Formats: sequence, structure tokens, C-alpha cells
Amino acid sequence: MLAAGDARAANGAFAVDAADISEVGSCKVESWISTATNTDFSAVANPSCVVDIFKPVELSLLTNRSRSDGDWSTSIAPKAKTNLVPTGIGKFGFSFYAGGSFDALTGENLTAFAVVPATYRLSETMRININGGWLWDRTVDRHYLTYGLGFDWKFTEVLQLTLEAFGQAAASDIPSVVQPRFQAGARYRPNEIFSVDVIYGRNITGENANWITVGTTIRFPGGQTRACAVRAFVSYRFKEIAGREVSLAEIVKIEKGLGPEGRISVVRFDRGDGINALSPETLRQLTNAARSFEDDSETSVVVLTGGAKAFTAGFDLKDAEGRSRRTMDLGSLRRHLKLGPRMTRAWQEMEQITIGAIEGFCIGGGVALAVALDFRVMGRDAHLRVPEIGLGMNMSWQSIPRMLHLIGPARTKQAVILANQRISATEAHQWGLVEEVVDPGRAFDAAMILAAKVAAQPPLSVAMTKLTVNRLAHALDDLASHMDVDQFALASLTEDHKEGVAAFLGRRKPRFRGR
Repeated sequence: MLAAGDARAANGAFAVDAADISEVGSCKVESWISTATNTDFSAVANPSCVVDIFKPVELSLLTNRSRSDGDWSTSIAPKAKTNLVPTGIGKFGFSFYAGGSFDALTGENLTAFAVVPATYRLSETMRININGGWLWDRTVDRHYLTYGLGFDWKFTEVLQLTLEAFGQAAASDIPSVVQPRFQAGARYRPNEIFSVDVIYGRNITGENANWITVGTTIRFPGGQTRACAVRAFVSYRFKEIAGREVSLAEIVKIEKGLGPEGRISVVRFDRGDGINALSPETLRQLTNAARSFEDDSETSVVVLTGGAKAFTAGFDLKDAEGRSRRTMDLGSLRRHLKLGPRMTRAWQEMEQITIGAIEGFCIGGGVALAVALDFRVMGRDAHLRVPEIGLGMNMSWQSIPRMLHLIGPARTKQAVILANQRISATEAHQWGLVEEVVDPGRAFDAAMILAAKVAAQPPLSVAMTKLTVNRLAHALDDLASHMDVDQFALASLTEDHKEGVAAFLGRRKPRFRGR
């Protein structure tokens, strides 16, 4: 019979393992207590760490003190796991692990096992885990095929639901050994360090019994993410239009001390809705994030990334503060319209090298932000679009001069004037809008590889080279776009702009009249 502890991978108290592993240098301690209606009991501790041998390998040592049919026993189960194919949204990832279990008192080898976990990510919050493997129960000299199917859904920022079916298949003299087992549980994870699991299970050790499991996990991140785990999330306090000070929800998060000599930082902006539109709040936070590096001599490269499905859908036309522009006088409108150009200028003028990791769609203001960076890496299935003219507006935020430097006059006109044209990743690379195109879901990884190459160079020489190139390339930008905001303000007062926005919100084709 498969012991309760042997059924678990390094996945907390859950049984069906995911294909992911943590970063090198990270460790965690998982522990759980299970009790059944037939008086069986199990107490488990499972510490694990990820080390770099020939590639990242997660090593764990599960210790299980259990009671079955009134008899107590203690077993230990060492295991090694490595990733074969990274996971990503819309594709399968695979890993492999193997190990065995031993009687802690006699040293007798009880089982040996090998499993291939596969994970298919449906979205940032949902995934399916599939396990297939082999188990050798040496106490009865039986070989089994093991299987598992699990579904994870992170339905809030801190709560995750998991459903699992798993078991083992082979000829057996004891029917309960090959009975399917089922679990349903919830995970509460309030931060990057700690989580709690509460699980109901059926036939967990092959016995006809109900199980309740309570487990905890404590994580100790490695060098790549230690700063992320111990940092206080970046949040800012801003003034509303009416002057009232409010505390804004987190949108932008900063991780520092990554990569060679800790010289890489990552800025993530993600509203968690799969659209990631640029509300005025987001613009302010992105501006402050860029400015937070002004006196940072430890960071040489900053990687900017949005959501997994969308870099950003551009300015948020449905945001309440954004909609209030319609009732502003011209002076207030001009001041409010400076939020976008102020943000893109802050990113362009950063002393550090900036790299954008673009997945999904990058639209309007997202393109304006991307072209303000030094380099751009794009997923092959991602696309760009500049819809401003289709909304009765002009392209602003000083984007046209920046696009002109990258792709020339004709392509700039093509991208901006043909507002409904999607620019594929391949076209963007051919035009010169992006420097690298990679497999879907790998833009951030590729951006980090590029960042590591830059971070390995002398920081002062890199910074001075960037400054010289930017001063030469952008010397006349202000002259060319000094009326940028006023043109946008004027366009926003036209009937064509009102028609364009109304058509967008109403999902219909606009009818422009040139007035």
C-alpha cells in the first residue's frame, strides 16, 4: 500500500505535482498533519532546496511519522527533481523527479519511484497538472503505474482552490491499493513567504476513509528573488484632482539585487485583469518607479514587464479619473494630459539601460512606453497597435520622434495612420521596433539574459554611452513635439474624438466627419 507521505511530491500537502521548480538557492519547509475517520494519522515534514548541479535540481527529504491500522512507523523519502521544459501560458511544461522511501529505523528500502509532471497554464491564475510515473513497492515486490490530475485556480490575490484525482494502477491482491484517491483543498498565501493549506481527501492511503489535512509552507527565496520576497511592495500616495490624498492599490512592483553582482532590477506593472490598461494611477506609479532609480548606483539594468497576457492595452478609457477629462477646463486638461509624456520621459531619461519584455498585446500608450526604452524583447505571438487616430486623437507622449528614430518616416506613418493595423512580432522586428523575438511566454527570460550581458559590462561606461547616444538621437525631439500635448488637447475637443471613443466603447465602426 502506498504510504501517505510517498504520495506527496514537493508540492506541500497536495499530491499532484506541478512542473515548475523554484530558483537556484531557494529553499522551503513544507509540513502537514493528516487524520482520517478510520483513526489513521500522518505527520510530515519535507524540507527542500534548489541547487545548481549540472542544471537546477530541487532536492527534498520527506520525513513521515504515520499510524496505520494501529501500527506506528517512520519513513524518510529523498527525492530529486529537475525541470525539462519551462511552463508558460498556453503551452505544456515538463519536469522529472525520482527517489525512494526508507524505514527510518532499519534503513530498509520500502519504495522507489519516478514521475514526469506536466503543467499546462490556462492563464496567470489557472493551471492543469498531469502526473504519470512508476512506483516499485519493494515490501511486496509490486510495480505500479502512478497517475494524477490536478486543477489549480487562484481566484483572489491570496486564495487558491485545488482539485485532484490520483492513484496507482496494477494487479493487486488488495483492492484498496488501486482505488482512485481524491482531494479538494484551499491554499491561503498572504505573502511570498508563508502559506496554509486545508484539504479534504478521500482514500488518501488507499483505505476507504475520509481525511482532513492541514499544512503550512515557509519559503526562503534564493538570490534572484530574495529582494522580492523581503521587500515591502512599492506603493505611493498621490493627490487626486480634488486635492484629497489617497493610498493607491499596488500596481507597480520593484525587485532589486538580481543577476550578476545584483545589478539588475525588475519593474512589474500588472493590474491582474488580463488587459493591464494604463490608468492615471498606473502612469503616476510608473513615473515614480523610474524616478526611484535616480540615485541608485547599484543597478545597471532595469527590465520592465507587464502582465503575461498583455504588456498593456494602452490608456484606460473606462477609468473614472480619465473620463473626468471631458468636464475639465482647458488648463486642467493640459495639466492632466502631461501624465503620459511625463512617464515616458522619466523612462527615457533613466541612467540605467532599460529593456521591455512584451507578451500579448501592446497598444497605444503601451507602444509609447516601449519606444521610450533602450531595448525591447517580444513574444512571437504578441502584437503592437497604435489606435489613437482611430479614436479621433493624435499620437502623443512624444512617441512620434522616438518611433521615427527607430523605424523611419514611412513606417512611422504606417504604424500611426493605419490605426487598426496589427503589427506582428515578426513585422516589428523587421521594422526595427523590437530587437529580439522569442517563443511565447519567454520574453521576460530573454530580457533577463540580455540584461545579464549588459550588467556584466563596466557600469559607468555603459551609462555614459547611453547618455551620449540619447543626447545625439533625441536632440531635436522637443522641438519636433513641443506642441504634442496641445495637439492632443485640441483633438480631444473634436466631434471626431467623441465619435471615436463612443464607437470603441460601443464596439461599432466610427463615422468621422472631420469636425
